[in-house]
Amino acid sequence: MPEHLSDLAICSRCGQTGSKKKCSHCCSISYCGEECQRKDWERHKDNCIPVVLTETTGKGRGLVASRDIPIGQVILKEQSVVSVYDDERNWSQRSTVAFEKSVRKVKGQVALLSTEKKSQFYKLSPNSEGDFQEMERFCNNSTPDENSDPVAVHLFLHHCLMNHSCAPNAVSSLKSEKKKSRFKSSLYHMASNIGSSIFMFFLLEDWCILLKIFTCIIIVFIHFKMITIWARWRRAKKELVVRAIMNIKKGEEITICYLDPDQTLGSRHQMHLELKRKFLMDCLCSVCTGGNDC
Repeated sequence: MPEHLSDLAICSRCGQTGSKKKCSHCCSISYCGEECQRKDWERHKDNCIPVVLTETTGKGRGLVASRDIPIGQVILKEQSVVSVYDDERNWSQRSTVAFEKSVRKVKGQVALLSTEKKSQFYKLSPNSEGDFQEMERFCNNSTPDENSDPVAVHLFLHHCLMNHSCAPNAVSSLKSEKKKSRFKSSLYHMASNIGSSIFMFFLLEDWCILLKIFTCIIIVFIHFKMITIWARWRRAKKELVVRAIMNIKKGEEITICYLDPDQTLGSRHQMHLELKRKFLMDCLCSVCTGGNDC
């Protein structure tokens, strides 16, 4: 999670006043010296982005720029921490077997997160609790990915903290996976495993032929199982990029548009209805409160 808005005169590590060494990349925190900065790097490295987390009037938590960000610059890149695919979920009824399966998958992925990211995840929706609290946090903060096959939903810890505006200053995009590379890697693993099987077949010359064949079948089976696990891991790791589409000044809130491009072509009234239907929100951005249609 991005660093919280704080007094840059106080060391982020030890709390001493008079800090002069500011992080040169994000400009969001400062330290009293190199030793504190080095000790804090393991925690800070995933949060070293040019934004800080703060309370925004009428919107709750939001991200503001900690330094000037020119148009076209990448604000942040991050990988999904939890992903659920369409063939694994059914959120319409909590009693369904499909939903229970999705809950287990979300809980399993959360359990594998680092201590820092797990703490960030549980801070997303502090009001959710009970057996489905992980699923509640995931559903309330996730990003749809309709271009994937099968259709997926991903959770990005930084991206879900950005507030909506019908006139955003940033845009997010998901980087598609290279299926060709996955296919080539699968062929490589297959060839190496079959080669290992043939080697084992001739190496174990004292074994009976049936035992040799059985050993080779086990090796090939393990190989295909590993390919399946590897492919699932590959498809779960999706990267999201947020880029500035206009010059953003220090202290200005980073905003994105929650609607798809084809949903922003209507009137302001139509966009209001769509935001209300999909996100249960009344947009109060400068465009919607102004006199011109979106």
